[in-house]
Amino acid sequence: MTLNSKVSLAKALEMSEFELSKYIFRADYLYKRFSIPKKSGGHRHISAPSRELKRIQKWIAHNLLKPLPVHDACTGYRVGMCIVDNARPHVGKDFVLNADIEDFFPSITIDRVNEFFESVGYDQKFAGYLSRLCTHDELLPQGAPTSPDLANLICNKLDTLLSQFCAERNWSYTRYCDDITVSGEGQITRAEINTICDIITSEGFKVNDKKLRVARKTSQQKVTGLVVNERINLPRRERRRVRAMIHRQETTGVASQSTCSKIHGHIAFARMVASASETLE
Repeated sequence: MTLNSKVSLAKALEMSEFELSKYIFRADYLYKRFSIPKKSGGHRHISAPSRELKRIQKWIAHNLLKPLPVHDACTGYRVGMCIVDNARPHVGKDFVLNADIEDFFPSITIDRVNEFFESVGYDQKFAGYLSRLCTHDELLPQGAPTSPDLANLICNKLDTLLSQFCAERNWSYTRYCDDITVSGEGQITRAEINTICDIITSEGFKVNDKKLRVARKTSQQKVTGLVVNERINLPRRERRRVRAMIHRQETTGVASQSTCSKIHGHIAFARMVASASETLE
């Protein structure tokens, strides 16, 4: 079935056109807002959609967004990919540049979402309906099932521009959600760093200056939390923490189900990272 109208979308969602209209035009009122603390300090603001709006957004994500191609350099929010895949291209490089996009999802406005839907073939009116269903207060909400896929798709041009810039210098480039990484041999100049930041800014995003850094071989190089100097590895502090958790459980023999699950999760993740390192050798 071709989706090009409110009627066809309502039919696909198994609801009446009148009911769908309520969600389209009242979407801004169907979110619960709250904040969660960030590891790096401060708070992340979440806009969680109501149960039925979330169901609609999941349908849009699964049927309209996920089938569309994203750039090869994009590794976040993709089935079968994780932070290890994001770190792999940057192992053993002379330099690793880390850049963070500030307020990533809210940086994407309803106008950009609307332009995206029009660019993939939907008419202006229907693109407007989809955009209303996927935004909150005219911004991409942190907490909606559609936001990760829309962000990745809208970033196709950004990924293309940065990939081309890096390819000209034989550098590697990846993006994991709002984490941008560039690595390569030799040196990276201040002018080249400025150009990377200018490209990000030209695409409507803002670089978090506090998180912009370049790590040389002589210092610890990290990509999305993983050390990549010689091989992919967990930071020493994380390895010690996992060993301490295991030792504590073995020594006391007492642990809640949630604690056991947490330990097993850490162990599984450590094994996945170790397996990735072996693959590279």
